Amino acid sequence: MIKLQAALAKIRIKLGVSSISQMLSTECNRTEQMASKIPVYAWVNQLKMQQFEVLDKLQRQGLQFVRKNKNLEMKEFGLCRQCPDLIIFASGLREMVERMQLVADNVLIVQDKTTSLAVHSLVKNVFDDEEVLIVNPSSVWTAIHVENLLKMRNYKSPVVKVFKKCTPDQLEEVQQALLSSGSDNYLVNEGGDIELILDYTKRLLQDSKPTNYLQLKFQTLQTLKHVLGSGRLRSAVYLTRSIYDEENEHIVDIALDAMNRLHVRDRKDPFDVAPTNLAISGQDIDDKDVINGHYIKIPPSGNSNGCFVALIIRQPREQAEMAGILNRCKEKGLVDYTETEDNRLPKSKKKGKK
Repeated sequence: MIKLQAALAKIRIKLGVSSISQMLSTECNRTEQMASKIPVYAWVNQLKMQQFEVLDKLQRQGLQFVRKNKNLEMKEFGLCRQCPDLIIFASGLREMVERMQLVADNVLIVQDKTTSLAVHSLVKNVFDDEEVLIVNPSSVWTAIHVENLLKMRNYKSPVVKVFKKCTPDQLEEVQQALLSSGSDNYLVNEGGDIELILDYTKRLLQDSKPTNYLQLKFQTLQTLKHVLGSGRLRSAVYLTRSIYDEENEHIVDIALDAMNRLHVRDRKDPFDVAPTNLAISGQDIDDKDVINGHYIKIPPSGNSNGCFVALIIRQPREQAEMAGILNRCKEKGLVDYTETEDNRLPKSKKKGKK
């Protein structure tokens, strides 16, 4: 942090500006202003307390429960439509929420909504006999959140958590967070590059140079390809908080194209992007807070910091081949095919099950 402050101070003096905000673009300053209006999001750690108990305690503290997600007034809170265990507080309650005993006791976990969207997308797509691998999470609480939701539905299989590289002090903090939440059976692994932020201060974010930023994008692509290369993987959820297509759709498309070429060669089932099964309403789409298609793309706004979520699933090979033939025929105008309940391609049955 000291190195970062020194680097910023040197640039500020060189440019002759009085504050860091004057060094930022208009878009960055606008985003910062929007961020101050974002509601406070906190999910309920039901390993510690049931959700209805938490809601009751909040109302006993003088807060009012309302059935809306936006334009919350002071002293109001509600539940997120897409993530039912996520409580939304008015932005003006941030300091109050952070001082709550429920937060100090790790019953309420203050975390951005974008992380919860990815967690719920993942959990709703997990079968009871499957295991979960979490790679490079932004916080230890992401893994604990997954375990929360899985345990709430009596999920029996183990959960494997993989965390970023950390110092001994950070490792102790991670272990304490896991222990205090009631979680166990965790692994710690390396990943991420803290030094990357220094490159921003040196203005090295240029596509014409082989910077750490480009290296990070390459590493992200390699990580995604490595994950999709697992023979036992059925689905994966990819989350970023980037607004750039190069880090979102482009990486997913390149990874899918590369891995599916190998799967076709090896006669394995290919991957494809599927719409998530979150409760996204028409109002969300009309308001452009959520763009729902094969991907979830939430632009930064006064309601969210924004994110990109892709649900990647393995398609049965026979079904993928038939869908590909139909799509090519439709593009050439040979057939007028629209998928309905009556003609939808059947899902393949697992061997040994009737």
